[in-house]
Order: sequence, then structure tokens, then C-alpha cells
Amino acid sequence: MGAIDLKTQTYVKDIDLGPDGINPDNVMVDGSNVYTLNNKNWNGSSVSGYSNATGMVTTTNLPVVLGCGTSVFADGNVYYQESFDNRLVRFQVSSKKTIDTLNINRNLYGMGVDVLNSKLYCSETDYTSFGMVVVYSYTGVVQDVFLTGVSPGNFAFDIRTPSDVNDLANASLKINIYPTIVQNKLTINITQKVESSIQLSIYNILGQLKYQRSYNHPGQNLDLTISTENWTRGIYLVKVKSSEGNLTGKVIKE
Repeated sequence: MGAIDLKTQTYVKDIDLGPDGINPDNVMVDGSNVYTLNNKNWNGSSVSGYSNATGMVTTTNLPVVLGCGTSVFADGNVYYQESFDNRLVRFQVSSKKTIDTLNINRNLYGMGVDVLNSKLYCSETDYTSFGMVVVYSYTGVVQDVFLTGVSPGNFAFDIRTPSDVNDLANASLKINIYPTIVQNKLTINITQKVESSIQLSIYNILGQLKYQRSYNHPGQNLDLTISTENWTRGIYLVKVKSSEGNLTGKVIKE
């Protein structure tokens, strides 16, 4: 691993992570400490910790047969997933031990962490037709889900105060979905100021299209009722496309 002085734009030094620290795949910073997830020669993985204060390096091998596909540092842990696996493992850097495994049942493409709200953003894709992000708590509980383009691999979080962002309540297109937890029937109210054609699409959490229909919106309010009796349990995304804009909502089928 190398260190660069960003003020002078000069290369400072090499940092030897040891024989088990080969092929660092991800570099993660926590204060004055730096951690790397190393994929070695794809015959295993390890986590290295470097103290900028002392210059000490420690490397711990992980119980991984292959390399790891993605990783992130959050809440004192390195979260990682072995390639082709569907679980998320937490490695505690203070004890240098695996503390638990989160059975999220997803093979991830990329990960990011929202440190202000203590959430993990995990992306998934089939590389050809869809991309999706599932938001988890640090303990693996689903908080949200939304669709993206294909292969959403990197995350960047803007933590500035949104003083210049218009409130969606002032937009000309508004949707109201109720109840948010449904059993047999879903009602969608769509409000816009002009008459136009709109398209309503509903996707399951795997990104599969479950419902799609076009309507002529008369302006003002349009109320739609959709039967959910035959839906399987889970999270669904409701997407409305109009000449006035696009909006996406979420509903949970119990």
C-alpha cells in the first residue's frame, strides 16, 4: 500500500502489509487507522490494519476459500462478502475476529456506508438488465430499496445541508400510496396540474416487472386501485412516469 501527501502531491512511502496482505482490494480509513481487504492470490482473503500513529501493521487471515467481492468499514467492523456467496460477514477490527454472519441472501456488487444515518447501501445487478440498491441497518435489517441503472458499483454521499433543494411537496407531480403495508388492495393517488398520459409500473425487490399500465391523467387527481391479493410477501417499488416528471414510492406486501 502507498501513501501520498495530498498537499504537496508527492509520494511519501510504501507500506508493507506482509506476505498475507497481497492484492489489497479495498482501502478503508477510520481516523488515524487504515484497513485493507486483501484478496491475496484469490485463494483466500485477509484484513490488514495500519496505524498511522505508530506505523505498525497487523494482518489477519479470513475464513474465505476464494477472494471477496466487496467490502466496507462501518461501526468498528469490516463488512465483507466472499465471491459468489450471499451472506455478509462482520469482522471486528478491535478483536481481529469474525463476530457474526448476516444472512441477507443476496450476492452483492458494491457497498457503501452512510455514517450519519448508520446505514449500509448494498447494490445488486444481473449485469444486463437491472440494478438495485438495498439499504440495511448495521445489523442487517432492511431499511429501504430502490432501482438503479445496471451495475451500480460505487457510492458517494453528499452530507451538505440541502438548503437549496426544492421540497417535493411543491412539485407538480405527487403520488400518495396507501396503505404502505398492504394485504389485498393498494390505492395510488396521483396528482398533477396538466392533462397527460402517465405510466404506472410496479417492480418486486428483484427488479422484476409485476405490473405496468398506462393511463390518461385528466389533471388534478387520479385514484387507482390495484389488487394485491396474489402478490407474494415482500417489498415492491411503485414508479410513475409522466410529462411532469418521475416519482418512485414503496409498499410492503404482508
